[in-house]
Amino acid sequence: SDLLRKPLAPPPARIPPLAPEVRPGRTHRQSLTFLTSDAVAIAASAFAAAALASAVGVSSGSLGWRPVAVGVVSFLSALAVSGAYRRSKGLVASGAGDGRSIWNGLVLGVVLASLASRAPVVAAPEEVRLEQALLIALFSVISIPAARLVVGWMTARRLLILGTGTVALTVAARLQHTPRMRVVGMVDDQPRDGAGVLGPPEELAHLCARHAVDDLVVAFSERPERETLELLRGLGPNVSVSV
Repeated sequence: SDLLRKPLAPPPARIPPLAPEVRPGRTHRQSLTFLTSDAVAIAASAFAAAALASAVGVSSGSLGWRPVAVGVVSFLSALAVSGAYRRSKGLVASGAGDGRSIWNGLVLGVVLASLASRAPVVAAPEEVRLEQALLIALFSVISIPAARLVVGWMTARRLLILGTGTVALTVAARLQHTPRMRVVGMVDDQPRDGAGVLGPPEELAHLCARHAVDDLVVAFSERPERETLELLRGLGPNVSVSV
């Protein structure tokens, strides 16, 4: 029939959905940063605990470098087992671990530190006593969050938002209270009143380079999806895109 002889029209081009992009290297770097800050905080807590224990007569002197190293390794290992460095790869502003994982890690670290210093491999004239391990954990409850807050403020990522709708404004308001993220502005060709718009979407690549943007959040821009996808393809490899 005429219907069978008629050539079929090509199917419409299907635009792939914009999926969040998260680089494993970025996740590992941030977890390593928190691990380093935790190590410094635990070492400072160990020396503070030794000084306090010596002052109140619990121990005869300050801890040497070997017991302090054993305590730091023990507490870091316990924090890692408790998930203090596990991150959610699908979230832009997720922090490593949470309060519960840190607390569980410190409790486990008390046991590991008091036992590890008595092992024959790391035996030393001075060992981490149970009372000192408890003091290290108590000091670390304050020092670890404080160190993470300082590191998060110093290494905050610069973020740009594509769109100025209700979702975009909500995302901006929430991320502004996250110490690890700094919202540098928004991009839209039909901005709402009160939105800090830096320019139109056509200048997206230029704005990201100019403001040293680390992350771009696509928050329901009114532009067609095909045009948005082309804009995202023009970004450099240093910008992570999340939807």
